[in-house]
Amino acid sequence: MIFAIKNTAPEVFECALDYIPGYSFPADWWSLGCCGYEMLCGQRPYDIHSTTPLDQVLAMQRKPCPEFPAHITHSCQHMIQRLLNPDPKARISCIGDLKKCSAYSTMSFEAALRRAVPPTFVPPKDQLNCDPTFELEEMIIEANPLHKKKKRLQKQQSMRRMNTVSSGGGAGVERQNSSPMFSETGAGDEVELSAVEKCLESIHQQFIVYNREK
Repeated sequence: MIFAIKNTAPEVFECALDYIPGYSFPADWWSLGCCGYEMLCGQRPYDIHSTTPLDQVLAMQRKPCPEFPAHITHSCQHMIQRLLNPDPKARISCIGDLKKCSAYSTMSFEAALRRAVPPTFVPPKDQLNCDPTFELEEMIIEANPLHKKKKRLQKQQSMRRMNTVSSGGGAGVERQNSSPMFSETGAGDEVELSAVEKCLESIHQQFIVYNREK
């Protein structure tokens, strides 16, 4: 929750205060700028806490971008400053804008999309590469953690395919009262599963999955 607050764009806070009617995708690029600043500088750009009043948060975000350590190149500074522009219209908000930054003047985006650019850092495969605290919190707080639900959905999909094959295949093999929304698990459960499946499929189609094993 704190992470989300500290990376939230000013227009989101303005919307919460009814200063503006809404906001759009440039808010996500602001969050990218916050993440970039933290990775480069080792600290977050704005000292925001859950108890910080929204007006005070906006006052901090409207000031010029925080200073950078001396080792950060001017091209990287310029890119982060454009991402952390409080005006959404002047902010970097698309890949085209990002390509124009001098920080990426020597980078081939096409090669990056083909995964032909070797990473500068590869996480070790023989150890946990995240803070186990978050994994424990998810298991304790969530009744059905998302990664467990995904595995459960994959297992159910596999079972349905096996049942279809064992029945001889074909569109008319399944029971007459069966449908994509209902099955033996119960109507309510299957409605929920169908919605989750559609969401996962949409994510799979829109985003490139990175697999460091390949």
